[in-house]
Amino acid sequence: MSRDIAQQAPVKLIVPKGTALAASTLLLVLIIAMGLMYSVAEPFLGTWVAFFCISCVPSQVLIGVWIQQQYPGPVYRLAQPWRGFAYIMLSLILGAVFAALTFYLVGGGISLPRPPLIHFAIVSVVVTFWFAIVWNLWPLNKPNVHPLWKALILYGAAYLIGYMLFGSLFNFEFLKATPLYEASIDPGGWFNAWYSVSFLVTTVAMIFTLVLLDFWPVSVMVRADQAFGRAVLSSLLVISLSVAVYYIAIVELKWDPVLYLVHGPVTYIFGVFVPLSLYQGNLLTGIAQPYRGLALIGVSLVSGYALNRIYFLFADQILMIEMASGAPSYQLELWAANAMLAFSFPVLVAITDHLEFWPMKAKCSQT
Repeated sequence: MSRDIAQQAPVKLIVPKGTALAASTLLLVLIIAMGLMYSVAEPFLGTWVAFFCISCVPSQVLIGVWIQQQYPGPVYRLAQPWRGFAYIMLSLILGAVFAALTFYLVGGGISLPRPPLIHFAIVSVVVTFWFAIVWNLWPLNKPNVHPLWKALILYGAAYLIGYMLFGSLFNFEFLKATPLYEASIDPGGWFNAWYSVSFLVTTVAMIFTLVLLDFWPVSVMVRADQAFGRAVLSSLLVISLSVAVYYIAIVELKWDPVLYLVHGPVTYIFGVFVPLSLYQGNLLTGIAQPYRGLALIGVSLVSGYALNRIYFLFADQILMIEMASGAPSYQLELWAANAMLAFSFPVLVAITDHLEFWPMKAKCSQT
């Protein structure tokens, strides 16, 4: 019997195609992001740098739309890596313009970015993802609409709709006893700002969940050419899922909204970029929906948890800086949230989308 076992063919470990490229790219992203966090001291990192990086995300989404439209022509026709560098510079410039406008119009031009300003920047990112992914730039998603108009409307939606949500939903009175509070920039909305931002980020997590599912079941209920109907039904589904998840986490499990935000939707969203960005949506393609989407959700949960632990370990073992965990300051948790989505995510988008995996793709193709 032992001889039969010995003669059996060895078990082969099946590695998904593109894993070498995905792993090497992720390693490069971690090195760049952690290098930034290692070299820049708090509180500058958690205020100015975080605010600027978050402000660049709408411009990166805009650049992604432009790339799909092969616009601007002179930039798109450049060879890599120059095209990627040009798009990165363009996103930085647009991000700087957006940051400057919000700093003065929303943040009151106060020398140090306060929580309301950074929260507004997050809201603008949320609106950008809603408009770009759920609504697919409707009603501008037509070939005869110039990409520049799409850009202006996208930016306008991020700012104007974001400002309305910010003004109606966010209240910072809980900071009154701290030096961080500034009455002139507190919108005085309906809810505690932490509850508002954690719910809005939850909607982004649900948006990416639908992306993993290829928008199933909406895709089988509404025809592809019914853009408005698909957008409305997708919106209702995203909101319903968000309310259910948020209710379970905050009301039933009584999770602190900031701890939930960091260890829940932020961590999950960061994990989603493993199958979506690092694998370019080509992971587990042989499985039909919705089973493929459910498997990808599992991959995202595991990946997000692993990356969450890596960043917390980095803070504890490498940086070795004293940061309070939990209420009222949440220093460690907010540092981790910035590490994952404010710093690492823009770097990941720059490498995978703008640079099209340069230089990692060339190196992986030679091995």
